Amino acid sequence: AAMAAIARMRLYSASPLYNGNTFYANWTRKDGTPFISQTADPKRWGKAAAAFKRIIDLEKYQLYTTPKIVNSRGTGTLELPNTNDPNLKTRNFPAGAADIDPYRSYKSIFDGSVTPESNPELIYFCDEANINNRFSFPSKQGGNSTLSVPKDVVDQFRMADGRLFSDATDEEKSWEAVGTGLTFSENYVLTAERARMDDNREPRYYASIGFNHCFWPGTAYTGSGSDVTNMNVTYYKDGNARGSDFNYNRTGYTVRKWANQEDNRDYWGKSKQKTYPIFRYAEVLLGYVEAMNEMSDSYTDEVTGITVTRDVAQMVKYFNEIRYRSGLPGITVAEASDYATMKSLIKHERQIEFFFEDHRYYDLRRWMDAPEVMRKPVTGLDVTAKRAERASFYTMKIWNTETAMKRVWHNKMYFFPISQNVLDKNGKLVQNPGWN
Repeated sequence: AAMAAIARMRLYSASPLYNGNTFYANWTRKDGTPFISQTADPKRWGKAAAAFKRIIDLEKYQLYTTPKIVNSRGTGTLELPNTNDPNLKTRNFPAGAADIDPYRSYKSIFDGSVTPESNPELIYFCDEANINNRFSFPSKQGGNSTLSVPKDVVDQFRMADGRLFSDATDEEKSWEAVGTGLTFSENYVLTAERARMDDNREPRYYASIGFNHCFWPGTAYTGSGSDVTNMNVTYYKDGNARGSDFNYNRTGYTVRKWANQEDNRDYWGKSKQKTYPIFRYAEVLLGYVEAMNEMSDSYTDEVTGITVTRDVAQMVKYFNEIRYRSGLPGITVAEASDYATMKSLIKHERQIEFFFEDHRYYDLRRWMDAPEVMRKPVTGLDVTAKRAERASFYTMKIWNTETAMKRVWHNKMYFFPISQNVLDKNGKLVQNPGWN
């Protein structure tokens, strides 16, 4: 855990916010020394890469996977799509995904299906985490569905064959119902009423996102109600997810990442105990790849003797472990060889892989991407439309009518303020910029 903390902090230290950021030239200590280095030090990326490689070389951790499910009921692991990556369907993990169930491999980390002691991906975690996911659940299962995911975030999840959602066809982005249901990984149900835009998406989409006409089993319910389990949850104005005219989902999407298929938040229901990862091995792999991508020269760590460089083969290997575990095609040597392409791929992969794990907030700041992203309006589906107005429901809406839904960015938000109470106790402290 200490090694993981060091590696993360070295990655942050190497990032643009902390490495040669002249925006904070006037932010200094009492003696005039800048809090943030005014000259970029490329060796910081080497230090970060070496710290991550040190963890990899322990050979103690690995990405969690579950075996491929094959049964006669037609409810086993989804068949992997045809792509330009032959390894995806023909080679076993970690060189491909032929022998694993990508949905369960990812979902089980978060939904209480596996104990932390038996999960080789977890480095440091909060076990017996009392995760209050009531805000994701529909009202009839003891929730209020108010935890709303913006559509621009939802759209970052890829199609099953690895394409960006923005590159999908108009038919694939359609609001029309698919018309046929599907069950995979033994217990994940796609209803026939789901929109085509929610069909044929990558496994992490189904593991993470609750969408209109998403199936919520909630089978841990022990009461006598007939409409509390096996719900086809809808976010229409007259849908069954809405708690009241004040408590309801604003975007048509919620978070299912921490919801087990059995969970039911009703009084007569139960929820599996969850484990919240603080550090997991996926962060080590993506952190190592990011640090290597930024390197221009080799670096040798003075303490450990570890030497790192921008090794394209290793970048492909470790990045593709994340991709294959997710059932997606891997990247190519050509993509990894191009700095700008790889940088974009890394940022995108982190957003999906660490969705709702408290990474995005800090990533946007350390990359200094926050002003651009956080000034964009919150988008969602039109949840003011009723079930009979399905086409209207699936139109994009900008939520700017409520204060809580308005995104605001000021540069002082790069850092938290130090409370006045703390400043009063120590006159040597300097308030963070913009909070005076």
